[in-house]
Amino acid sequence: MVQTTDTAIATTKSLTNEALRRLAQREHGEEELRRKLLSSTDNTEDVNMVISQLKQAGHLNDERFIEAYAQSRVRRGFGPLRICAELKEKGIKQEAIEDILAIWQSSWHSLAKRALEKKYNARMRLLKQGGDAEKKALMLAQKRFLLYRGFESSTIQQIFKEIFS
Repeated sequence: MVQTTDTAIATTKSLTNEALRRLAQREHGEEELRRKLLSSTDNTEDVNMVISQLKQAGHLNDERFIEAYAQSRVRRGFGPLRICAELKEKGIKQEAIEDILAIWQSSWHSLAKRALEKKYNARMRLLKQGGDAEKKALMLAQKRFLLYRGFESSTIQQIFKEIFS
């Protein structure tokens, strides 16, 4: 029986070390970290205990993770729809996502415009000078790009109205 207790302590310690190693590399959400830890063990009780200890110690915080993740994705030119989908995939609740994304609510237009200019800067002149077929093809490509990046269609429409007015 002593061996079983020693094994359980060793397992908990190794899970804690793995979790701290992962958290030292970057922030993780609770569910994301739980999934990763469960890939190394079948003991959900140990994983839940380690998660609980990390939360109590302040090492694991979903709000901090959401904020860091969203800031990282915004800096890389992604929009609210894409960021929201990625965070949901990582096990974050919709309410928490909406609270954080509301911070950038007034900036999505300028962020989308910046992403478009960064990708298509040299070809933007074609929209004003080129033929109709070239313009349409380029516009479609740009709209698809912004949709892929996760910007709302209303934001994309506003940007193209500005370009052509």
